[in-house]
Amino acid sequence: MSIISTVKEKFKRGCKLSVQILTLISLLNLGLVIYQPSLLIDTYEVLMELKGDSLNFDRRPIRQVFRDLQQALPVDISSQLRLIIVESPISNAYASADGTITIYTGIVEEMNWDSGQLAAVLGHEIAHVVLKHHYNGLQSSIEKEYYADLLGITLAIKAGYKGCNIVKFWVRRVNKQGDVLNTTTHPNSVTRAVYLDQFCQNVRR
Repeated sequence: MSIISTVKEKFKRGCKLSVQILTLISLLNLGLVIYQPSLLIDTYEVLMELKGDSLNFDRRPIRQVFRDLQQALPVDISSQLRLIIVESPISNAYASADGTITIYTGIVEEMNWDSGQLAAVLGHEIAHVVLKHHYNGLQSSIEKEYYADLLGITLAIKAGYKGCNIVKFWVRRVNKQGDVLNTTTHPNSVTRAVYLDQFCQNVRR
């Protein structure tokens, strides 16, 4: 019996093992020597399945959009990208320097599962990786967000999605919550809705 099979069996019997420990065992079992965040979430999903807790959403549409975006990129870039989907009401997504893109289901639900908006958001995070924003200290955080927004929409369109639908997301957020994102690191919601709409007037899809 493999290490993973043993762990699964013990978990079924009520052995409480943390996701971190299971991930470490997964790495050892696979002979990997580097940390891969995607394994953490994959192991979590296995745990939920073993516990009998049904995952409340279908990950396949999200993964399909991500794959389509990858295919729109050069292989040397797309091969660096990994996707983590976290079931949480948090409305957020972010990119890590190692190419890992994390998206919370809260933001997907806020977008009403619109594939164009989803592609633009994932494209935005991919853009941070492509433009090496984690290593670029010359641009301000807000400048980086502008570039990621525009490249994200462009990538979404290239992959065959209606990336400009993301304008609806920001308009809806402003109408519903007001200017909730007003920080020194991100453009505020009103500004985002306006400049993305202006950009999309020329690339409307």
